[in-house]
Amino acid sequence: MKRLLLVCALSMLPLLAKAADNIPKGEWVLLVGGPSLKQWEQYKAQPHDHWWANFIRAARLRTDQLRDGLGLDAPITWLVYKQGYVDRMAQEKQDLLALIESVRDKFNLKLVWIR
Repeated sequence: MKRLLLVCALSMLPLLAKAADNIPKGEWVLLVGGPSLKQWEQYKAQPHDHWWANFIRAARLRTDQLRDGLGLDAPITWLVYKQGYVDRMAQEKQDLLALIESVRDKFNLKLVWIR
């Protein structure tokens, strides 16, 4: 019985190697939106954009998922809508671009600002 289990376990090894081959190789690109201005949230039936980093947090969580499967050195690029954060900076009274850049540095990302 032990031999049968050993043979079954060893016969599955090639299948596991092929499963890893199904993960696409190369650069991963995440498109990250920007927050709305606080004044526009009051007109929504269910305001949800109270925190400026909603999109950044979601992208960071997805980045964590990718890193778990691809490894710490996998090339991940964030395309971030800059104008949304520039507009929201005045309301937040802090440098949001610098905060986003600190996330880039901490998680070893390539950050591309888009308009």
